[in-house]
Amino acid sequence: MRKIVGIFLIIFGIIALAVGVSGARKLQEMKKRTGTALYSNYKGIATITRIKKTEKSKAQAKVAGKSEGYEVWFVFELEKEEEAEESEKIKESWGRRFIAGEHLFKLANGLYPNAKYIEKYKVKPGKTYECTFRVMKQGTGTPFIFVIDGLPKG
Repeated sequence: MRKIVGIFLIIFGIIALAVGVSGARKLQEMKKRTGTALYSNYKGIATITRIKKTEKSKAQAKVAGKSEGYEVWFVFELEKEEEAEESEKIKESWGRRFIAGEHLFKLANGLYPNAKYIEKYKVKPGKTYECTFRVMKQGTGTPFIFVIDGLPKG
């Protein structure tokens, strides 16, 4: 009887281990499909280049039931790019290509910042902010993200 119970426990343990490993793999795959990504982070400076009310930014008042917005454009530069060690430079080629030129700042909900937001955070052309450029290196999600300190997206 003890042998039967022992064999049963061994078989049960093997099955439980197999199910656990399989479940962990499925969970890992699910995370990849639902937007879990790993990013490389690069510190730099975002400089506001222009603020402009456009037909698109005005239209959010009609579409989203919010107030009219403004397009806020900025450029990003790595801190001390010329002096940076090789390990501090952007490794991902698509990331190096992406940072060139102007970028449009939008809130997390996809809307343009409104006049209250611009006034509250004193957003104006020429103003600089510390910024982190995040480049996806693994998983799925947004390929590039700019996190501008002092300009909340929420």
